[in-house]
Amino acid sequence: MLEVTKLIVNYQMDFFSVLKIVIHSIPSFLIFVFPMSVMMGVLMALLRLSSDNEILAIKSGGIHIFRLLPPVLYFSIFGCLVTLFMTLYGAPASRLATKQLLIQVVQSNLNVGLKERTFNDQFKGVMLYVNKIDPKTGLLKHIFVQDQQDEQRVLTIIANRGKIISDNQSSRFQLQLNDGTINQVDQEQASVYSVHFDQYFFTLNLDQLLNNVTKETKKSFKEMSLTELTNSLKVKDSDYMLRLIAFHKNLPCHLPVLCYLYWPCHWGLQRKHKDDHLAWYWA
Repeated sequence: MLEVTKLIVNYQMDFFSVLKIVIHSIPSFLIFVFPMSVMMGVLMALLRLSSDNEILAIKSGGIHIFRLLPPVLYFSIFGCLVTLFMTLYGAPASRLATKQLLIQVVQSNLNVGLKERTFNDQFKGVMLYVNKIDPKTGLLKHIFVQDQQDEQRVLTIIANRGKIISDNQSSRFQLQLNDGTINQVDQEQASVYSVHFDQYFFTLNLDQLLNNVTKETKKSFKEMSLTELTNSLKVKDSDYMLRLIAFHKNLPCHLPVLCYLYWPCHWGLQRKHKDDHLAWYWA
């Protein structure tokens, strides 16, 4: 997937797009933040009761210390359910929404989808290689294009400079090439033609690139909810074991919320005020 940092710094994404990406990333963080927040909240509450001698007062009033555990348990179960929902549904939906947002950015700025010093074959019948991309001006340097859309006539274009011109009304882009050479191989006549040009326009069709990344049937396992993973396990193909692993990886992610109860209860209820710093250390 495209690097969000590169999009923000180099390609100057608008504020609302950046804000959407930040919002979509929140569920993935909550999977780890919420269990720790539950643990720290319980620990701080019990340490405060212990430091104010409230625990001693409760014991002196004839109330058993375990009477404090049900509220803690209910709060932890609530945290467990929230983490479970975020793991199974929230995070996959946010990853898919982020992916679709980045696709829209690619549609508006094709330079984002190109990679330097890499043969880009996402275009139908066209191989594109760019040695250097200036993120500020969008200028392409040392460009190599191989056009195989017509199998009988293969075009090889080499240019020193170029720039991509977008068409907002369609998914087609014009590649403006400067100072280059066109080599055409005609297999029917067994001949080769070479032409030098100062400026040449080449059309890039983005339909195949967008179709490859927008098909919902091509969701990655991290973008599938629990229901989708369960339904996908009904089909036993070459990716069956990978889907099964992804299914089992999602299930236990919420259990640490309950496991984290031991430390805050142990240190918050049994340690004295002088050992409070040890409670924070072990937490």
